[in-house]
Amino acid sequence: MWRSSDRHRLLASILVLVTAPLMAQERDFPLRAAQRALPDLHIPVLELDGHCRVRFTLENEGPGHLPETAYRSVSVWLSVGRDRHRLALGEIDPRQALRAPGGRIAYTSELTVDGERRVILIISADRRFKEADENDNRRAATLRCAPRDRQIEDDRSAGRQVDTPAPVPASEQEAAPVDESPASPIDEPLPLRLPFAGGSVLDAPLPPPPEELPPLPEGDDPTVEPGEVMVLSEDMAAARALAARTRDSGLRILRRKRLSSLGWVVSVFRIPPETSVAEAIERLRRQLPPKQRSLVEANHRYRLQGKSPDPRRYGPRLLGWQTTPDCGKGMRLGLVDTAIDRDHPDLASADIHTRRIVTTGVLPAPPDHGTAIAAQLLADPATGGVAGLLPGARLYAAEAFRWRDDVAETTSEWLIAALDWLAGEQVVVVNLSFAGPRNLLVERVIERLHRLGIQVAAAAGNEGPGAPPRYPAAQPEVVAVTAVDADGRPWRRAATGPHIDFAAPGVDLWSARPGGAHAYLSGTSYAVPFVSAALALEREASLRRRARDLGDPGRDHRFGWGLIQTPGCSRSG
Repeated sequence: MWRSSDRHRLLASILVLVTAPLMAQERDFPLRAAQRALPDLHIPVLELDGHCRVRFTLENEGPGHLPETAYRSVSVWLSVGRDRHRLALGEIDPRQALRAPGGRIAYTSELTVDGERRVILIISADRRFKEADENDNRRAATLRCAPRDRQIEDDRSAGRQVDTPAPVPASEQEAAPVDESPASPIDEPLPLRLPFAGGSVLDAPLPPPPEELPPLPEGDDPTVEPGEVMVLSEDMAAARALAARTRDSGLRILRRKRLSSLGWVVSVFRIPPETSVAEAIERLRRQLPPKQRSLVEANHRYRLQGKSPDPRRYGPRLLGWQTTPDCGKGMRLGLVDTAIDRDHPDLASADIHTRRIVTTGVLPAPPDHGTAIAAQLLADPATGGVAGLLPGARLYAAEAFRWRDDVAETTSEWLIAALDWLAGEQVVVVNLSFAGPRNLLVERVIERLHRLGIQVAAAAGNEGPGAPPRYPAAQPEVVAVTAVDADGRPWRRAATGPHIDFAAPGVDLWSARPGGAHAYLSGTSYAVPFVSAALALEREASLRRRARDLGDPGRDHRFGWGLIQTPGCSRSG
């Protein structure tokens, strides 16, 4: 017989079954929220010990814990010259000190350095777990160990007496002079396969401040990101210390990135709504010593420098450039631009490695501009489309442009991140076909690229002869490129100024468009690849000597040294 108590028990059972999943979800929610905090492994130290063995430090910068599975899936690859060695994370950190945020472990390997060697350390997670920042898992440095240094340390370890010169008091020490003389005669061309210049600048201090700071942004300046300012710090400790000092002023850290290839840290601060960008810059600069105040800047915007009109095909012929299918083989070129249509027939055989720099969730710019520039550099001449200048080279392309208000643009923050990645990939030249305002932090990064031996070529700008200098082309370490037509006449919209270095074809150039199409394009953007390709083959001094003078005798404000002239891959040396 059915009783009332049975009905009550049935209803209670149904209620338990319905609410149990909800209660489980409520209990699991804090766990899932905690799991969203990701770990961040990086390499703060890469050096030699007294016996010339490679020593490094790993740190979990957090904010999340490192999963235990990482000790089975993560490998650390250590390369000294051609000698490459794999280390398991469990071997390096047997006590799992890296599990907790802030955990740090030092490890001395068995690999040694004789003389001077390029040393590279890479953390390889094999995509088995996620990190807060996956771009700081690589560090490279040129380390030097003299045989005498090792003998002294070995003698000390064995208890033998060591005769070493007495230390010089700090007050009597003098800085060693810097040899700035060229490595070879000024007109001697480099070999076709130009090696990465390297250098131990990762441990060098930031360069000295400029003699005069640029004016601060005014009001709603369209060339800056609203509500943001940037700071470049020598290391993570300095970046954190500055953030702590500014908490009471209403400035809050929005993003922070370690530039693992350049050795610095860039921080982006969110400023209070009632504070202007100029006021925030001044406030932050007051928190720093005078020599470091130029390390605070706005997050500037940069725009591509290309337009499109009417037909003619002449670029390589105007330069005297000859190419072959393997022209540029072994070279590593760098590009900061939009994405590239890698399915374009002209680029089907091109060796292109890309990295997206634009923040996730931001609408990327269409691949029009990047496709055209990549085709000028790498397109296979045999396809009958664009005749690429260096089709045998490898291109590292940073996708750093967003689409905002029907315009493709990047920011100082993304540009710095892109240049840091390209430095780590050991490119020989970087193509920057865009222009914008001066930014002190971008200047510092390009100065460091210059010290690494990486050449940078940039578009002079499309705002006309009366416009102020545009950057980064106007920076002394950058080769500024203007555009001319098939008759050597200046493009009517090209910028002029004392910073212009070379002219190159940039009017009505035939190049690739997404979807397998082609078009005739104009702009100082499209002149830059000619100079970038030439710089990959030979020194700037050689290009100056051979340039075809188009304006007033010598260097002038419209054509610089003149129209570049180079036989490309047919040069005899």
